[in-house]
Parts: sequence; structure tokens; C-alpha cells
Amino acid sequence: MNAHVTDRLSAYLDGALPASVLERVRAHLEQCATCARAYEELRGLRGLLRALPDPAVPAGLVDRIHWHLARDASVSASRRSPWRSVWAAWTQPSVARPVWFALAAATLVVIMSLPMGWVSGVFAPHGASFDPDAYVHDYLLLSSDRLTDDVTRTVIAHTALPEFTAAR
Repeated sequence: MNAHVTDRLSAYLDGALPASVLERVRAHLEQCATCARAYEELRGLRGLLRALPDPAVPAGLVDRIHWHLARDASVSASRRSPWRSVWAAWTQPSVARPVWFALAAATLVVIMSLPMGWVSGVFAPHGASFDPDAYVHDYLLLSSDRLTDDVTRTVIAHTALPEFTAAR
């Protein structure tokens, strides 16, 4: 093996190499004195670092950390949009379920009432009446070139036209 494995020695020492690479590094360390010496130096350095005492925590460090966290939280709360708190209140389960149910019911009422209003003539221009039979007949007549069903063409042919559409 010609390539040195010094860049993989730390991961080898930590046991973080995949099995295939681990075997190649182990075989190379048995053959290469340079890499074996670097590995022994790294193991020695690791032992020396583990022998060091744990650093002492400075007095008041925990209090300063809590103070900074509280300050950052208050600053971010003051910058927060007022809509964020409204949204948070509306999306809580105790509020959200009835609110979403009411919105769904209102949407359903609107969806159902608009077509019924158009058909009944509530939304029609004054003086013009809506005849659903004439509408369906005209629609079928205009789209008859796309229809291939003989039954549909027969129905169109035998549908009586209202008198006000014959005058057109």
C-alpha cells in the first residue's frame, strides 16, 4: 500500500471508520513504520489529554447564561409580530377545533347558497329570468359537435325549445 493513512488515524482511533476502511488502515499500519509512529504519537496525545483535570466552571457563569437567554427571549418577543400571538391563540386545540368547524360550516353555506341564488334568480339582473331548461338545451346544442353519444343527440333533437329562445 503506497498511500499513507495519516488523515484517517484520528477516525481510526475513535472507531469511526467503516469496516472496509478500518481493515485497510489496520493492514497499512502493520506495513508502514511512518504511519505506525504517527498513530502511536496520536494515541499518546489522546492519553495525555484525558489525564488533564476537568476545567473549573467560573463563578457566576450559569447566572450569566440564564440572564443572556432571558434577555434574548424578551428582545425576540418585543420584535415579534402581534399577529403571531393571535395565530398562536387561534391554533390551540381548545380554540382551533370550534373555530375551524365554524369556518368550514360558513364556507359550506356560501358554496351551497351562491349557485342556488343564481338558479333562483336572486343574483340575476333585474328583468331577466333564468330558465334552467333553456340553459341546459343551449349548452348541449353548442357542445353537440363534441358529443358522440347517439342517445344524447336524440334527447337534444326531441327537446322542446322555449318560445323566447326560438325568437333569437
